[in-house]
Amino acid sequence: VRALALATLHLVSGQERRTRRQLATALEREGARDGALRDRWALALGYAGDRYVSSGNLGRAIEAYLAALEVRPDQPRTVASLANAERDAGRLADAIADYGRSLALERQGGTGGGEGVALTLVNLGLAREAAGDSAGAAAAWEEAAMVDPNEPLARFNLGNALLLHGRTTAAIAAYRVAVVLDGSLAPAHFNLARAYASQGRFDEALSAVRQGLRFDSTDAGARELRAQLEARIR
Repeated sequence: VRALALATLHLVSGQERRTRRQLATALEREGARDGALRDRWALALGYAGDRYVSSGNLGRAIEAYLAALEVRPDQPRTVASLANAERDAGRLADAIADYGRSLALERQGGTGGGEGVALTLVNLGLAREAAGDSAGAAAAWEEAAMVDPNEPLARFNLGNALLLHGRTTAAIAAYRVAVVLDGSLAPAHFNLARAYASQGRFDEALSAVRQGLRFDSTDAGARELRAQLEARIR
């Protein structure tokens, strides 16, 4: 309860000098045992940030994550959540910097691999791509695939980058791995179909687009592609 009260005060008026004195005093009273309080306090602020993201209030989400990092600055997942909110808010330079900070914290903590790191690299790639750095985006996705070979979004986004640069055969290989890792990833099936079609492999393209439509039957572009392929094959 105390941690929640401090988190609420921090979020509502944390920039006021008087409030900051109150917050500092609360920590001083804990002395060397302030770790548990800090953990619960930062957790409450992080949860508030997640709720703001869900409601579309990215500005408030960023404020909540920044507040959480004032309490616990060494939390890579919170930094990654901050970066996601910044990216979605169009603050790409901030997002790219904070994805890098999150990865550095992961490595400092001895967790240089795994699902969390791979997902942060995937999101770093998306931010770099949005900022116009296609080569940097592809490098992030390649690293994500190496860090966690079972991360389908790394393979999917790498396939997109390869396809954009005309490396269709390599893109097909990336998409095929992505759909093996996550058969429900409809966009990967659809892009695999488009890549096959560009090589004249129409039977394989039709099979891929039909598979994707099993998981997302609302995609108008995919439905149109299916109709074109069916007409061509008949």
